[in-house]
Amino acid sequence: MIKGNKVKGDYLLIILCWLAYTFAQLGRYSYNSNVIMIMDRFAIDHATASIPATLFFFAYGAGQIVVGFLCGRFNRRTLVTLALLATALLNIAVFFSNKFFIIKYIWLLNGFAQAVLWPTLLLILRENVSAEKMEIASVVMATASLGGRFVAMGVCALFAIDASVFTYCFLAAGIVLILIAAVFFAVTGDIKKPEKNTIVNFADKKKDKEKVKADKYTVFLLILLGEFSFACYAISGGLQQWVPSIMKENYGLTDSISIFVSTFLPLFSLPSALIAPYLCRKLKNYALI
Repeated sequence: MIKGNKVKGDYLLIILCWLAYTFAQLGRYSYNSNVIMIMDRFAIDHATASIPATLFFFAYGAGQIVVGFLCGRFNRRTLVTLALLATALLNIAVFFSNKFFIIKYIWLLNGFAQAVLWPTLLLILRENVSAEKMEIASVVMATASLGGRFVAMGVCALFAIDASVFTYCFLAAGIVLILIAAVFFAVTGDIKKPEKNTIVNFADKKKDKEKVKADKYTVFLLILLGEFSFACYAISGGLQQWVPSIMKENYGLTDSISIFVSTFLPLFSLPSALIAPYLCRKLKNYALI
């Protein structure tokens, strides 16, 4: 349980959310990091090897649609814990799988599990961390994705030193995530529960021409941002997955070195993550950011 004064409780919750999401990346990028060895193990080509990552991509997107429904009706602490356990067990399932077609569907389910984590953790922070600590929380959580990918690629590079044991990366991810889930559930017992009777009745809202115009503008802006997000995620995901393969096939690097080189890719986005809070303070219009 999170106890003590409010400041210490805020920092502890921020650290727990950071740990949960950082190590969740180990269960998210374990396939992408090992794709070149998976291709060798199952004797598959690039197109076939990309299918699990593609299924993950669409499952992750679809999961974002339903996660709001889940957060509004279920305990956030339970949701995060179950999502961590689900991605842990799915990684362990990959470790025991000896058929590639099974891995495709396992990774599809992993996409749904991973989709729950980011918005739910942010909601937990918004509802439980004081306003003056939210900027710190935003900076810390911005590094969670970057740090998680760095950890994931680094761990996978270690296992890739011996190609015969690279699948143990999935087992290690599962074990670590089970431990993180247990710690998160044990310590976050005091976080707020979903509030009841918070459903907005749109029929009672005043609908004038300005409001309708504002709604149309908001929808257009969301669609535009969604298109940019889709493109950015597709590009970054492709780089993360195929850079090790390019390093191996074009430059003759070993599997382990190819993966290790890729660990530095996420660091290039760190400056943007660090200046984002500053821009949010200076530019009140978020469309400009």
